[in-house]
Amino acid sequence: MSGSIQRVKRNQVEEAIAAVLAQAGSEWTADLRIRIKRLLETDRALALEAEASEPQATYALFTGGAPGRGREVWFSAYEAFALLLGVLLMQHRWPQGTAVRILRQARPTLEPEHARILAQDSKELFDEAEVLRRASPGMPAVQVTDPVFLAIVTQWSRHADLDAAPHALIVCHGENELMRFSREQAPPGTSMTVLEVAGPAHILQDHLSRTQPRARGRSR
Repeated sequence: MSGSIQRVKRNQVEEAIAAVLAQAGSEWTADLRIRIKRLLETDRALALEAEASEPQATYALFTGGAPGRGREVWFSAYEAFALLLGVLLMQHRWPQGTAVRILRQARPTLEPEHARILAQDSKELFDEAEVLRRASPGMPAVQVTDPVFLAIVTQWSRHADLDAAPHALIVCHGENELMRFSREQAPPGTSMTVLEVAGPAHILQDHLSRTQPRARGRSR
C-alpha cells in the first residue's frame, strides 16, 4: 500500500471510495456522490441541533466544525475513512442520520485506532496464507491477519429510526473480543451490524494516494 495521506479534497474522497466499492463488487456506485453529500449535510445539521447544549460536540466527518456551504472542503485521512464507513453503514440499510450518530459516537476510539491500523505493514496485514491459517469455524470471514471490528447493537424495532441511538457500540480487536461483546451486549431482541475496518482503511488509503485534487467547478 502507498504512503500516508494528510489532507484530500472531496473529489479525491469520492474517487477513492468509488474505487474501494468497485473492488468489493458494489453495484450502486452511481449514487455515491449523493450518499456522501447526504452524510456531510446530516453531520452539519446534527451539529447545529446540538450546539445549544453541547458547544464542543464532536463531528463525525469534519475537524473543528464544518465549513460553510460553498467553501472548499479538505478532509483528513481519517475523515475520508469515516465517510467510507458511513457509506458502508448505509449499504447495511442504516439511514444517514443514524450512520452519522454512530460515527460520531465511535470517533474518539476509532480515530486513534485508524492511525494505528495505517502504521501496520500492509504485506503482513494482507498475508492470505496467514489469514487462512487463523480462520476457524463460526468466526467472521476477514481478509486481514489483525482484524478490527466496528460492531453496533440496536433494538430491532429501532433499526430504521433516523434518530435511533445504538443500544451498544464497540471498536474491538479480533474475533474473540467481538464474540465476547456479542454475548454480553446483544441479548435477544437486538441485532448486530459488524464492519471489519482494518482492511478497508488500508485499501482506501492506497486509492487516495492515486487521486489528484481538482479545482472547484472543474468539469468532471
